Amino acid sequence: MQEQTKKQTTIENVGLLVQSIAVLFVAVYTIIGLIEPEFFKAAKGVIVLTLLILAFNNEKIYKRKFMTLVYILFSILVFTSLFIG
Repeated sequence: MQEQTKKQTTIENVGLLVQSIAVLFVAVYTIIGLIEPEFFKAAKGVIVLTLLILAFNNEKIYKRKFMTLVYILFSILVFTSLFIG
């Protein structure tokens, strides 16, 4: 029982660390995109990845099913906007 809790805590910590790094990349690419507009596509790609990580963390850590669905839908929207506009 103790080992399962430790493994779950490790997964939660890694998920939150990856989420923090993804948010940092979104901020960096957005700032660079203000200077060089070509980077907005890369920023959108990182936003899609960040939204999927948020959905994963909501499902595994916070157990909020509704917000998981919202994050996945928004990531699909942003992903399609990469190719449309």
